[in-house]
Amino acid sequence: MKLNPIPVVLGMVINAIGFVSTFLTLLLFISDYAKDRFHPDHQHLYRLESHFTLPDGSTLRSAQVPLPLVDALANDPAIAGVSYAYRFYSSIRSEGRVMSGVEIFAVSPEFLAHLNPYRQSLTSLELNEIYITQAFNRRFLGLSEPRGKAIRLGNQGKFIIKDVVDTHQDSSLDIPAMVAFSPWMMEGYNDKRSDWYNNHVFAFIHGEAQKNI
Repeated sequence: MKLNPIPVVLGMVINAIGFVSTFLTLLLFISDYAKDRFHPDHQHLYRLESHFTLPDGSTLRSAQVPLPLVDALANDPAIAGVSYAYRFYSSIRSEGRVMSGVEIFAVSPEFLAHLNPYRQSLTSLELNEIYITQAFNRRFLGLSEPRGKAIRLGNQGKFIIKDVVDTHQDSSLDIPAMVAFSPWMMEGYNDKRSDWYNNHVFAFIHGEAQKNI
């Protein structure tokens, strides 16, 4: 008998946060079969979304979920794993130029193994490394040879450009710049880690590790 990860996740969510009128639903990651089929295990990837019920009865849909849910799901033996990406905005300093409000994504260590949105085969990032797309370089940096160059992200410190990549034409994920996730990237994280609403991420479940009984 195989355990389906969907009922397991929904049960955990209902027990954890059902009383605050917040509902999370699992959607097949590949809802549009024209996209993302290049991932080897695309049929076993599920995306988490949040549906908030407002006081007036209307609902608000979000593609992100509270960060504590990721840890809860990752500890469940019925789930193979959880990959996530945290979006934040930072200033960038490079060769005397400063750009503000630049979109950056910080991803979990296994993210690239399951959800690589780029055409190149890539290895995981160290904490001081960054992948950027060609479009990102043209728009914000303008470097002729960006690989190996250092840029500074706000108060996050110095990052070395590990490679310049191209977004896969069949990917539904638009990630112009990618770094490795660390909680200190979240403002006030240490003071608010118990608050489900302050820190949100894009989260994906790997459902291929269904157990036989």
